[in-house]
Amino acid sequence: RFERFLDPLVHPDDLPAILAFARQVGAEAGRTATLEYRVRTSEGAWKFVESTATNSLADPHVLGLVVTSRDISMRKALEERLRFQAFHDPLTQLPNRTLLKDRLILALARCAHHDRPLAVLLLDLDGFKAVNDTLGHSTGDELLVQVSERLIECVRPGDSVARLAGDEFAVLL
Repeated sequence: RFERFLDPLVHPDDLPAILAFARQVGAEAGRTATLEYRVRTSEGAWKFVESTATNSLADPHVLGLVVTSRDISMRKALEERLRFQAFHDPLTQLPNRTLLKDRLILALARCAHHDRPLAVLLLDLDGFKAVNDTLGHSTGDELLVQVSERLIECVRPGDSVARLAGDEFAVLL
């Protein structure tokens, strides 16, 4: 069976999509479709692949499905890096204001649904400008990183720590 052939090669989460993809293309002559999925390398790692399949069963010169695949792992890694950069502070790697807002909206809905309380702590470092002015921006940056690490150590799993701007942090409990 086709599934048994794919099982050791394709990521288990992607197998149902590949089977649906094959049925979709195989069902109609001339049909073309594209799918992204993960395959196992010989080293056991997962790579992203994009395959385009065309049903050429009606073509007397082909009489089959034509599948073209290409490795898109670098593109997927770049997309993930860009997605991370869009929602995280580059210095501390904490969620930024945009991601905190999204998490707050979800938390408000969840807390309203379960009738549970919610808290948001806004923190501002007093005298931070003096640190930058007297000890330099690299020391100020190190202080921000240390503060972010300490805040993360203080919260529970499921809580969020975010850097809003400059020396401003927020904690969503």
